[in-house]
Amino acid sequence: LLGKETGENRQSAELGLVIKYISSIEDKNIVSPEVYFILGCAYYFRHDNPNALSSFEKSLALLNLNAEFNLQMQQNSD
Repeated sequence: LLGKETGENRQSAELGLVIKYISSIEDKNIVSPEVYFILGCAYYFRHDNPNALSSFEKSLALLNLNAEFNLQMQQNSD
């Protein structure tokens, strides 16, 4: 897939592709908490801790938002 790169160089290149692809999604409304978690992991393994933390925080915020929405929906159906 990535030519002659092996080992750590290949892993870093593949992580770079993940970051580039996910970051290129323009409609952030379709990005799930899991996608931000994967992005955070990719940043973390590339030793980009500030972006990793930001992605993990976005993931957590969306999880909390989804939980609040589900709770409101449940209360409205009672």
